[in-house]
Amino acid sequence: MSFNEAFFGAYKSENFGQSLFIRNYKERQHISVSKTEEHEDITYMGLGEFSEYTYAGLIGKRYLGFKSIVYDLIFTVYDVNSESAFAARLYKKDQGQHRRLMEKLGRYLKSKNKPNFEARLIGLQDGEDYQYAEEIIKVLDKQKISFYEIDLFGSEVRHVAIDMRIGTTYNILLLNRVYRPGELANTLTEEQFSRNIGDQAPP
Repeated sequence: MSFNEAFFGAYKSENFGQSLFIRNYKERQHISVSKTEEHEDITYMGLGEFSEYTYAGLIGKRYLGFKSIVYDLIFTVYDVNSESAFAARLYKKDQGQHRRLMEKLGRYLKSKNKPNFEARLIGLQDGEDYQYAEEIIKVLDKQKISFYEIDLFGSEVRHVAIDMRIGTTYNILLLNRVYRPGELANTLTEEQFSRNIGDQAPP
């Protein structure tokens, strides 16, 4: 059973979304922030951003990073053959943004010759509306793109990096050490998160 099917088999259950739902082929390894930021070797993606990234060898940045994922959602479609990815970081659904996102995603998928795609979906907190995540999975499933990692809900803050050379995802260690139990617990309410987004919006 693919992770797409595992999600569709679980999401209609009464308690779905109330606790961590994770499906992956292997547990994410850790990577120290000092390693990813050494020689400025990482590009961080902000909320509401979506774009295509390609690894350009020694002249390019190897990692794509996402700090402090809580109520937002990231998804990536990585093509092993071209060492490139389409990545997005989203919160809620804005129709105009969604239309532009789907157009750009469609162009990326069509641009690849004999691709080997791997999709990943990471984010959200317990009890949060997961309709957008569901829609993304359905869109990619129609394109016959399999998810290699689905990591949704829970009650912790996530810091994630994707290695653009090989497509692997890592947990970023912002303190350059493994976190202690409870150290990543999310203390931000969704209302506070939404308010912070408004505070950061341009006038």
